[in-house]
Amino acid sequence: MKLSHDCYSAGNLTAAKIGKAFVYCLIIVVSLKGNSLIGIIICKKKPMRKKINYLILNMAMSDILISIFVIQVDFVELLVELSRTICKVAPIVKYLSCVVRLCLLRAWF
Repeated sequence: MKLSHDCYSAGNLTAAKIGKAFVYCLIIVVSLKGNSLIGIIICKKKPMRKKINYLILNMAMSDILISIFVIQVDFVELLVELSRTICKVAPIVKYLSCVVRLCLLRAWF
């Protein structure tokens, strides 16, 4: 069974696609909750406001962007036809998120 990676094809639902969609949903929810919790803890607790924790906070926010844009594109590709805007934005966000992480790591160490 060949799954298409083209942004513009939807295909029909099969058991494999439904299982894959469930896993994507689980990854998105866990990522959003966990990374949001990191952000809330660092922002609310005064002793946590240190330089290294701001680096961790930035990486958590980068993970949230990946969850929203990149994983979502793979998930939505399984169910419905994507708009052209999402298909063009997702690779850019993926690339920029990685570049920001590398620049921050380089600046801190």
